[in-house]
Amino acid sequence: MMPRSSILNHVLATTLALLVIAAATLPSQHDTTLLLALFIPASLLFYMLVLRLLQAPNLNVTHWLIGALAIRCCLLFTTPHLSDDYFRFLWDGILQANGMNPFDLLPSDIITRSELPPGITKALYDQLNSPHYYTVYPPVSQLVFWLSVQAGNFMPAPSLLAIKAILFIAECFLILRIFPRLLTKLNLPQGFTFWYAFHPLVIIEIMGNVHFEGLTLTCFLAGLFLLYRADMWKSSFFLALSVATKLVPLIFFPALLISCKRSQSIRLLLSTSVILLVAFFPLLSSQFLPNFLSSIHLYFRNFEFNASIYYIVRWVGFKITGYNQIALIGPGLSLLSLLLILFLSLWPSMRRRFSLPERLLFASTIYLLFSTTVHPWYLIIPAGLAPLTRFTYPTIWALLGIFSYTHYAGGDTNEQWAWVILEYLLLALFITMDFKRISLNTHTA
Repeated sequence: MMPRSSILNHVLATTLALLVIAAATLPSQHDTTLLLALFIPASLLFYMLVLRLLQAPNLNVTHWLIGALAIRCCLLFTTPHLSDDYFRFLWDGILQANGMNPFDLLPSDIITRSELPPGITKALYDQLNSPHYYTVYPPVSQLVFWLSVQAGNFMPAPSLLAIKAILFIAECFLILRIFPRLLTKLNLPQGFTFWYAFHPLVIIEIMGNVHFEGLTLTCFLAGLFLLYRADMWKSSFFLALSVATKLVPLIFFPALLISCKRSQSIRLLLSTSVILLVAFFPLLSSQFLPNFLSSIHLYFRNFEFNASIYYIVRWVGFKITGYNQIALIGPGLSLLSLLLILFLSLWPSMRRRFSLPERLLFASTIYLLFSTTVHPWYLIIPAGLAPLTRFTYPTIWALLGIFSYTHYAGGDTNEQWAWVILEYLLLALFITMDFKRISLNTHTA
């Protein structure tokens, strides 16, 4: 007969699954009340469940990890309710299937043509959230878009299912293979995978809203594991794939390179660069670089959402000049974050006191704190690094990220300052608590 504690754990996991599935499928983007009513209790159950599992004797970790994947499987056939980014995924995939380069053409230019490419419709165009910007999705993401559209025969529903299937396979590989091996390498408990596997926001944003941070994380952590094994060529391949999925892992390379011997660093840098060139080559054209860079440039100079340090600096700039200085502040903070990441990566004391995953986590934290835009799915990568470290704040931050959906309340994007302040005050509190706890443990060890 199943012990009472095990029965309770299964009840908690089942309730968590139902709440997460409901949060991913029932509220619309502007239905904040319902979303928080489902997500907040899911977050509490998540913490209760993981803490209980970590304390359980003779736990079958694989059994519970498969359970976490089963929750993801339930979202395979759902349509995203909290994000409309997937319409651009389909748009880019359809263009490629028609032999067109998505980096060369604005959606707003294509839709004015008298004869539209097969699969491109006015209805699809009307769903795009940035029709006047060139695509910013790198080649691995573009490959997934193209494969999914081909598999779905240009039809939105089966194409979306194909994208989700690819993301689900990546999640299976990450949770069942990569995390256990990395945790073994780092002498950490296998159960720490639960902090990622059962995380409500991770499940919702990857399998519910089809964001590619999960695929990026899978490739990056595979590369990190191979780096620990000194398998430089295979490591370079997976690290390059992570950058070619989302550009964000570029911020990790200073810490990665400094952690290797000089000969290994040179080999890693050169081989990763060559693989990236090969990955980008099919999409290269005379317009690729200026169009791609123009969209990235606009991102740092025009977009602002759920930021922290940026909002403080913007407020100061407005008081001094009387208008929004984002065109200067955005790039300036990006440069400052890059310099800070380089400094912390190269500082010898950091390498002595903190493990490589922890230094990668700091780089991700700095990048997000200095960003002008912090969407909730951006927090997946630090949440995925957290189980490999002594820090808990990224796991909590990813839960707090759900507050940013309050900015869509009522159908328009309006910053809800009370929620922004609450999110970052709580984040500051948990970061402080983490460092105090780790410092105390270090001194008493």
